[in-house]
Amino acid sequence: MNVDEKSWQLFFDLHWPLFYSVAMGSGLSLEEAQDVVQETILSAVKGVGQLKARQKLGRRWLLGIIRSHTVRMLPHRRGFLPSLDEQLAHPLAPDWEPLWLGQWDQKVLEAAIKEVRPRISQLEFEIFDLHVVKHWPAKKVAERLGVTTKSVHRAKREVNGMIRSLLEPVRKMGF
Repeated sequence: MNVDEKSWQLFFDLHWPLFYSVAMGSGLSLEEAQDVVQETILSAVKGVGQLKARQKLGRRWLLGIIRSHTVRMLPHRRGFLPSLDEQLAHPLAPDWEPLWLGQWDQKVLEAAIKEVRPRISQLEFEIFDLHVVKHWPAKKVAERLGVTTKSVHRAKREVNGMIRSLLEPVRKMGF
């Protein structure tokens, strides 16, 4: 799969905060967490061609990569290899997958909003934040901000469209 440099930069910009927070949440030091982020990105670059046939597996594939790099980093930190019990109790164990997927969506949305924020008005941002991010009903948002519910739905549609366009190259990569 041929992926351009701009798409990889976008992938990095949108996903490094997630990778970093997972590594830090695993008890790694700042430097170790940065290493895990780098190793995860490099592994993704090397292995993205394998995802072409399994496009929907990108998130789980990256979870495995992060888990592997994090568990490998722990022996350097503690001076011994973690036991199987320790590895299974690790926060990136398979039962952690629903949390990973939820955090993935949250972190990517936060990064995407940060990217599109300069291109939208303050009012559109407030509408999107209240209605989409904070899950307020359209009527409540309209009343709070003094706009019509039609304006709420229009702002949601426009900002969602910008976010979808922004994320499209990364989704084509399988993530």
